[in-house]
Amino acid sequence: MCANKTRRGFALTELVLLLVLLAMLLSMFIPALFRSRATARRNACINNLRQLALSLHNYHDVYKKFPVISRDEVLTQQIAGSIDDKTREDFSWVVRILPYIEEGSLYNEISRQSVRFKQPAFDPGYSVAGAHFATFDIATLQCPEYAGPPRSAAKEYEAFKTDAAKKPQPKQPESGVAIGNYAALTATHLALVSASPTKANGIIVPEKAATMATVRDGTSRTILLTESREEAYSAWYGSTGTWVVGLPTAAMDPEMNAEKILSVKENTPAPVNYGPSMEDKERVYLAKDKWANAGPRTWGPSSQHTGVAIHGFADGSVRAFAADIDPGTYIWLITRDGGEAMDFDQIEALNAR
Repeated sequence: MCANKTRRGFALTELVLLLVLLAMLLSMFIPALFRSRATARRNACINNLRQLALSLHNYHDVYKKFPVISRDEVLTQQIAGSIDDKTREDFSWVVRILPYIEEGSLYNEISRQSVRFKQPAFDPGYSVAGAHFATFDIATLQCPEYAGPPRSAAKEYEAFKTDAAKKPQPKQPESGVAIGNYAALTATHLALVSASPTKANGIIVPEKAATMATVRDGTSRTILLTESREEAYSAWYGSTGTWVVGLPTAAMDPEMNAEKILSVKENTPAPVNYGPSMEDKERVYLAKDKWANAGPRTWGPSSQHTGVAIHGFADGSVRAFAADIDPGTYIWLITRDGGEAMDFDQIEALNAR
């Protein structure tokens, strides 16, 4: 007769310990996975900004100047989507560098149909495969961390949304104006781009193009581009959504001393990631009554990376600045000829790791 064999299962205590061990492993693995993905998205954003900075350098090599934000000097008088001569939105500086980000075919078609950019940017007659130029997505212009809608939320662009009853053609871009997440830091504060003649003190400015020779503060000390999480006025195609200024309109304008060096007033808010918060959901970067458009620009230099916004410098380098960066230091980094005595070590110390 065969001996009985007993089968031993998990004791309750052993099962509990196993579950606890699994929970501990998951608690370590899942955050690490999310951090890894966030790092990858941040690196992709850095690469986008580096590519845009390089493209601007290539443009400068060809034309001996940087592209302008708009051929009209007063940016705050332009209305998104408008084709009226007095308020029309111009082609953006991004359109000018399309050949240098591997979008030469799109650039050539825009140039051809607009008669070398002489016609309004948002002329409704422009079309490629049945879609307006403004509706095309370009991966290099979009931050992978951005979680907002890919189409502009500005009411002025409503005319570019396709009727839902009309079925889009295969490979046709989604209806609505496509956004971009990168903007030129055109000036330290809004009063400079509201002036006529323009007094914009950044590098990519309206009307009269800046050159590398005018960046007297040094290319490694001057911001060229920033990312922005703006959802409404953020079309890569038009001049309205491709620029920001250094300080929100809630801040007092900086003062200038005899050496041209700007200084901010006491209690000036930190400019990076300035926008709606749990404490103040109505807070906006560019107030509605400060320009010609129907709504405010909610966000200026900003991102959805944790605690930072990434910036591209005129030498092609890229740095991430924390949301609490000193506003006085920040505007010093925007001026191309402000005379501020900042060295490389000071700027590196600001770089949020």
